[in-house]
Amino acid sequence: DLNNGVATVSFVHDGVIYNRTLFASFPRQMIVFRLDAEEAGRISLTAEYSRPNLRSVKAKDGEMTVLGATADGNHTFEVRIRFEAEGGTVTSNEDGTVTVAGADALTVRIVMQSEGKAKFPRRTAYSTLLREHKADFSAIMNRADVAYDNDPALEALPVPQRLQNIRE
Repeated sequence: DLNNGVATVSFVHDGVIYNRTLFASFPRQMIVFRLDAEEAGRISLTAEYSRPNLRSVKAKDGEMTVLGATADGNHTFEVRIRFEAEGGTVTSNEDGTVTVAGADALTVRIVMQSEGKAKFPRRTAYSTLLREHKADFSAIMNRADVAYDNDPALEALPVPQRLQNIRE
């Protein structure tokens, strides 16, 4: 959604509809990911963080803390990832992973900081974060508009189809 800066996808797995939503909140300096299912208790996963040049990955109280360095080793960074389940359980494991079991919905908040400690802003409901992000993002994106000859049928086409039409 280019007007609101929100990426969403829905899919079906084992007959259950799941929805994924992702946005990067400038006001909160945080990436927010949400997964929900149309049947209660269907979200279960174990999250692991891996990449080159990791110094440590620890999990505690539903939060993963990652310390790493750039490829040349000249800069350090910290990533903190908070897992918040609605229903179900969130378990921090000794190997640095976080397990979510039997949740109805899961919100994952990610903050990062180079050369310092990453800090989460105050806790805010997901709905408030999303509303705040959309207002901030759309204020910038709605300064301009693209019209397709004012034809509602063209405006309703998904972007890949619009691009294909242009190529033809």
